[in-house]
Amino acid sequence: MSAVVRSGPLTHAQLRWWMRLYWREQGAQDVTWSKQWELPEGIPVAAAERALRALVERHEILRTCFLLGPDGLPTQVVFAADGFRIPVSVAALDTLEEFHRVKVRPLTGGSAYTRPPWSVRLFTEGDEARVVFLAFEHILFDGPGLKNFWAQFLDLCHGRSSEVNATQPLDGQQTETRMLALGGGGGRPDPAVRAPQITVPPSDTDPGERRFLMATGTYQGLLPALDEVCRRHRVSRSAALTFTVGLLLCAYSGQGRLLCWNATSSRLPGDDAVHCASRPLDVLLDLDEGATLGECLEAFNARMFQAYQEELRHGPVPAEARAALAQRRGVGSLRPVYFNFQGASRPADEPARHTDVATRVADHWWASSLEPMRQDIWLYVRGDEVVAEIDIDVLMYPQDTVHTMLRALPEVLLLAAGDPGSTVKDAAALLPEDFPVRTGCRLVGDTWADLAAIERTLTGHPGVLEARALADDGVVAAQVRLADGTGPFDVHEWLLTRLHTQVTLAAPQRYQLGDSVWSPLTDAPFLPAVTEAERELCAAIRETHGHSVDDLALTFAQVGGRVVLVPAVVEALRRRGLSGLARYHFESPYPLRAVARDLVAVPGRLHEDVAFQRGAVLSPGNTTSQPTDPASGTSQAS
Repeated sequence: MSAVVRSGPLTHAQLRWWMRLYWREQGAQDVTWSKQWELPEGIPVAAAERALRALVERHEILRTCFLLGPDGLPTQVVFAADGFRIPVSVAALDTLEEFHRVKVRPLTGGSAYTRPPWSVRLFTEGDEARVVFLAFEHILFDGPGLKNFWAQFLDLCHGRSSEVNATQPLDGQQTETRMLALGGGGGRPDPAVRAPQITVPPSDTDPGERRFLMATGTYQGLLPALDEVCRRHRVSRSAALTFTVGLLLCAYSGQGRLLCWNATSSRLPGDDAVHCASRPLDVLLDLDEGATLGECLEAFNARMFQAYQEELRHGPVPAEARAALAQRRGVGSLRPVYFNFQGASRPADEPARHTDVATRVADHWWASSLEPMRQDIWLYVRGDEVVAEIDIDVLMYPQDTVHTMLRALPEVLLLAAGDPGSTVKDAAALLPEDFPVRTGCRLVGDTWADLAAIERTLTGHPGVLEARALADDGVVAAQVRLADGTGPFDVHEWLLTRLHTQVTLAAPQRYQLGDSVWSPLTDAPFLPAVTEAERELCAAIRETHGHSVDDLALTFAQVGGRVVLVPAVVEALRRRGLSGLARYHFESPYPLRAVARDLVAVPGRLHEDVAFQRGAVLSPGNTTSQPTDPASGTSQAS
């Protein structure tokens, strides 16, 4: 039996993936991950298995599982290599096609199981391993980690066991803790405060039957111009490409601010570790139409370094702080644009000769998406090619708009490289006049709001006779006429519980009720727990957080709830026989009364009070139940 050798908190990179893994195990849709490699000929199955054993001994993450600790926080537990059973299976190569057709993913472990969440299947031909299929959770590996895993696996298969310099996750977590102590802890400014809740609202363009598009732009001959821009302004390829795509997104939205969610890594050059060390970093792109492209790029690059420094000193923006910001905005969530750059980020030292740029655009349509209204940007430098992939919901970005952006990307970079004095306005002039979004939504303050959808949602409440949503003095407001017996908070709560379904649905900050005005900010009622479900929810929060909850008109964030403790709350409720909660109950402005209302009995669970089963009683200090005489109530022990 394998013994535990180390344990401790999760790293910043692990925590994000652990939360996603936990919710997927509660029934939420999310992806599982896998990677397949073909092996060169001549590698015996036994050699492949020995290589896996050596990797497990070398890298703690391959023998790490993730559990809820006694304090309700997630914990990583590292098992000793001695006695650890490697999750590897072997199958004939001619079964590979069927294996993929039925979509087998032989995972073990998860967010609360004592097995590391990865496994390998070796597909063999005779005595040789020919294909390696790795199923894993992203909490274990990132892209560079997978490359290290494969390179070391091949070396070990061929009997090459050169020394490696591999950090371990728990060592990295300890470094993060020391940095937080030096930085004084606390929070850091949230750049989301200065950007709309989403880059762009749904457009008026009919998306047609297909909705989820991955459009790829491949550029041959663009690298010299990209590197010239990078050298001139002392920025990375990642920063220059992210800035360029962000500028095009801002031109489409008509807004000069964009919240970027940049994938970044704490992995240093020469680190041969395989574990996931990347996590997204919030950076605000703030454009000045009259400033030069170089000035805006340098300012954006400085914000990237500042954001990284602030995260090292203060940690990521807490999820509950982001939830509180969404509540103040009156929206269900805040959705930045995700950027992920892969490839050599440093520009070439010597200038290369400029050539004509050849652009190819190709489309791939997804049948469905785990996240409607998604906006993911993947950027690559592959050899002498630059590649941009835009993974998008065409409700927001129609196909023609995405193609226009991909074709304009090299033109903007060539403009920046050829004319150092070119401005943001000059770059926008490269785009068609009708390029900006056409939408029925309005920007109210810093919030995109669909006033028609707000009206439809309000009138969907059975106690609302009439409703009109409007923008008034920079905030969303509503004029409503209510039926007798319906209170304004009931209507407001109805709307709050639907914010997670539509990103441009916004809760009014003022309600005009005839001659009076009601504001949820100042006039919300005090709602004590009155139902058993409400009392159990309060008890679960008290059990996991250590403080009482009195007012169920408030949200989880408002009562001091920590998102990292949400799984502990869910499990505490499950022990009470209650389930039915999802991520949005805690991370969108859901009042706790509505959270309790959504609780349901755990299916198939039987409750039986042992103290009254067949008249059994337990005396103090005695754990053995004895039958009693129903008439006298006395024990019949012999």
